[in-house]
Amino acid sequence: MNITRTSMDPVELYTYPMALLSAVPAMPSEDELARLQEGFFTCFKQHIFIDKVDIVGTLSTIPPYLQLALACISSVTSPLATVNEHPDGNGTFPADVSASSFVAGVHLWSVMLEVDNREARLLEAVLAAALLITYGILSTDRRDCRLATGLLANVATISRRLHLTDYYPPLLASSDLSEREFRTKSSLINYMLLTDVMHAIHCGTVLNYSVSELLIRMPSTNRSFRTIYNLLAHGKALPQDVKSPEDSLLLLTALLSDIIYMQRCHMSTLPLSIPNDNVLRNPYAPLSVNSECWRLKVDMMTALSQWENHFRDKVENDILALHCFAKLHLACPALWELPRMAGYGGSASLSPNAVDSKQIDIPDKAMDLAWLVLDHCDRGSKPTKPNLSIWLPIILFISSLVVWQRLRSQSATDLKYGTLKVLSMFRNEIARQPWPCCLDMTSTLDRLMQN
Repeated sequence: MNITRTSMDPVELYTYPMALLSAVPAMPSEDELARLQEGFFTCFKQHIFIDKVDIVGTLSTIPPYLQLALACISSVTSPLATVNEHPDGNGTFPADVSASSFVAGVHLWSVMLEVDNREARLLEAVLAAALLITYGILSTDRRDCRLATGLLANVATISRRLHLTDYYPPLLASSDLSEREFRTKSSLINYMLLTDVMHAIHCGTVLNYSVSELLIRMPSTNRSFRTIYNLLAHGKALPQDVKSPEDSLLLLTALLSDIIYMQRCHMSTLPLSIPNDNVLRNPYAPLSVNSECWRLKVDMMTALSQWENHFRDKVENDILALHCFAKLHLACPALWELPRMAGYGGSASLSPNAVDSKQIDIPDKAMDLAWLVLDHCDRGSKPTKPNLSIWLPIILFISSLVVWQRLRSQSATDLKYGTLKVLSMFRNEIARQPWPCCLDMTSTLDRLMQN
């Protein structure tokens, strides 16, 4: 149909879903997009879980929304993105490429799936959504976060319909899927679970996936995830062949997911800090919300200790940093309040439902864990190559706010943990990360150090 330009707003000339494409921002040239797509394979394609996902076809034959997703992530993480410091032929600066590719990718993804629902049966659609969500999570632009939240909810439904969450035999005969498909499906759902947890932590939202619905296999063995996770949750020893970084990260992400779920469900009964880990529990006492909350907390502490005993010598420092953060999250149930109190992302110092900052007592153990997060991140970083693990800026920033809350609540004569200037160590480590949110994080810490 021919659409004639009038004085009307161009958006009003279209109906949904095509109206989504009428407000797409200016895009870089095709040559620039192609260069960024190629850069993805030399950089972010090495990220854990993503490295096991097969991208079938050439860059010119994969779906357009996947092309934009590759360019979006590459424009942030690839060294190729910083080669040109001048506008391209369309007047687009490299700094704007990631944001414009993200918005265009999300809108094009939605349009193509609305117009042709067969696209929703493609693993490429899930991969593109996962990459776009990654950018949206690690952005402080509220529009990007809102788009990522909607996209995550949509792709969670698609992943269930594609049986990504329940593909493990005997639900499907082993002959139904090739090893290559098994590996791709396993890696995709593992990465989606990781992004879901990071989204819940950074954006303060609910989880889209439940650990109990995951009927999948472990990444490096043919063992059932449910069997291995139940062993871990009950503090039992894990099989020796469960030892890869992918195994460790999947189990740790699942534990963190359950910790978040537990704390959100029992928010009204949990104290704002839990200083004592040696909890005495009477198994013969009547069941109550409080006793169930304490039981779950003890189970999570036991599982994290068992994870550390099994994987401590098998994984890199970035995963060990996430393990310390999981223990920190368990020790401080009100962790999600700290970004609001710090005014991060343009939020008010206190939200309408936020607790009084004086009520959040940071125990010594939580301080030790926050510094351990920084220590592991510092050990794992390289001067010439930033670590692209998507959880690093989030856990570093939240850990720095734990230190901030403790320091600002101490008396003027108590210098056990130093002054607010120590936040500069977290700030410098965050500044080495390439993600869009890091600029806002460092600005927030600079402001907190001056107050």
